[in-house]
Amino acid sequence: MNLLDSATRGTIAPLKFNQEEVEYIAGLLSGRAITGEQVSENTFRQIAPQARILHLAMHALVHDDNPSYSGFLFSEAADGSPAQASDSALYESDNFLHAFELYNMQLNSELAVLSACKTGFGKLQQGEGIMSLSRAFRYSGSPNLVMSLWQADDQSTYDLMKKFYQGIDGGLPKDEALRQAKIEYLNTHDRTHPYFWANFVLIGDDRPVSTGVWASSLLFYLIFGLIVLLSSAFLLRKRLAGTT
Repeated sequence: MNLLDSATRGTIAPLKFNQEEVEYIAGLLSGRAITGEQVSENTFRQIAPQARILHLAMHALVHDDNPSYSGFLFSEAADGSPAQASDSALYESDNFLHAFELYNMQLNSELAVLSACKTGFGKLQQGEGIMSLSRAFRYSGSPNLVMSLWQADDQSTYDLMKKFYQGIDGGLPKDEALRQAKIEYLNTHDRTHPYFWANFVLIGDDRPVSTGVWASSLLFYLIFGLIVLLSSAFLLRKRLAGTT
């Protein structure tokens, strides 16, 4: 038995702009866009732990009574049916990534953008706070998150995310990139009600995201430089000891 069957999937309207959204962002940041039938839960499990920036533009379903069963809806198998698996692996192959599964993952992203509906919305649990999909992502190892507080309009989200990532690529702090994206949206769109642009918020630090090849190269040079410095100090001490 599948946890999310085809009948349930059939009630969910397709997104029109999410593929353009991820392809634009991937092109801007020289990243990898995974779209269509390739967007499976197994693919996410394999690739996500290596990503510095994670961007999910898809449907998210929120379980009001039990937030741990909220999750992200991935593509079905190419034949139109969810992937098959043994009972023990059912949750890992049903192409619905539950919040409780995220708690058991180890991600290493510097920034995760949850471009879906109500990813920051959840049940208030005493002593814990808001139990949401964004909380699960942060627990799994993503310290900085852009999340939505209510339903996300497909086209408005696409326009907002384009401007946000232009700011990220330009070296702006994360909060400033999001602020300017919202201002740009208000200046260029007719649908200016806060419903269309104010739902996305940032949690985490406000430092710029380290983009580009130089970010990883800098770490190499720092480590290499430190090793050389220590070696030089050791040789100098050895020479001084030999002259006394």
